[in-house]
Amino acid sequence: MIAKVFISYSRTDIDFAKKLTGELQKSELDFWVDWEGIPPTVDWWREVEKGIEEADVFIFLISPDSAASKVCGQEIDYAVKNGKRLIPLVVRDVKGDEVPNQLGHLNWIFFRESDDFDVSIQKLLAGIHTDYEWVQTHRRLQVKALEWERNKKETSFLLHGKDLQDAEFRLATNTSKEPHPTDLQREYVFKSRRFADGQRRLVTGVSVVGVIVLAALAVFGLVQAGVHPKCH
Repeated sequence: MIAKVFISYSRTDIDFAKKLTGELQKSELDFWVDWEGIPPTVDWWREVEKGIEEADVFIFLISPDSAASKVCGQEIDYAVKNGKRLIPLVVRDVKGDEVPNQLGHLNWIFFRESDDFDVSIQKLLAGIHTDYEWVQTHRRLQVKALEWERNKKETSFLLHGKDLQDAEFRLATNTSKEPHPTDLQREYVFKSRRFADGQRRLVTGVSVVGVIVLAALAVFGLVQAGVHPKCH
């Protein structure tokens, strides 16, 4: 599977963003940036949300302009809400207290003019591919959970069978890894298990009642078979 990357940046840094996406294409990575494919007739922010939801990794280009951008801040907030792996890239120096709080504790990769671009690209690719199987699973589960939530938590959107078992296993074994499971994912899997167990109890109850009814009918049949009408 091809890794999907969302790139958040300030328009001031668009030249670097284009250079970066060119390198990502060489590594056969799929990327989403807001200069691509947003029809003017659709809701712009909903398309941005969709791009973040469907991304495996959220890359933020740190610069004085992006740090001060309201839209970039909204994109980070939405990425955090959806539990995305965040990878901050420093493209221009910025004061530490100006960087969005969500990025302060992370390891930054430096892409300033004074830095070795090729070395930084290798660090970025390593960050994207670390624990990638879990990152993909996280993304798919979040998309399904959001679909369930947007459909008023209709039970037909819940997980069942092997998909449910796999989701439970993945959450249990990767709970301490980045990206961490979201509250919505946990609720989605919990409700899926509760519904599946309820369905199983219902089926079991119906089966037991069916067995009892069949047994009763069998006994009734035997009794009837033993009753002979009197001859007159």
